[in-house]
Amino acid sequence: MGLRARDALDDCNDAIEALEGGDRFNWKSHWIAAVTNLRAVGHILDKVDALESARHREVIDSHWEKILAEKQDAGSLFWDFIEPTRNNLLKEYEGLPECEVSVLGDDDVDIVVVTLRMDDGTDGLPMLREAVGWWEDGLDSIEAELEE
Repeated sequence: MGLRARDALDDCNDAIEALEGGDRFNWKSHWIAAVTNLRAVGHILDKVDALESARHREVIDSHWEKILAEKQDAGSLFWDFIEPTRNNLLKEYEGLPECEVSVLGDDDVDIVVVTLRMDDGTDGLPMLREAVGWWEDGLDSIEAELEE
């Protein structure tokens, strides 16, 4: 049986794909879904997956200890992006990016490009993708250790 946390990560990927597909009308809902599910992965690991067995608890706790050890490190994806972005959004409804829409193309084909500009000027979509990759690496590591 796979980790249940992967379900939240799959939903996060679905939301990102909708954003990347140029959904300029529902971008805010997709952003909220992506950010919320990024953080939910960790909660599900701890509150659901770790209950599967004593071995699951041991491996997942070890993984969390590594994340907690990075709390003071600059450049920690979890502590610098995932956690504060989710907290600002859900606790204060702040930190939503600005949505910039560009329509490119000619008479036959229009391509809609959505850029989600963060407060620091960066595009939020690559940050979401990087965070998904970070979780995928972590879940892969946990699953590999569970198989040993």
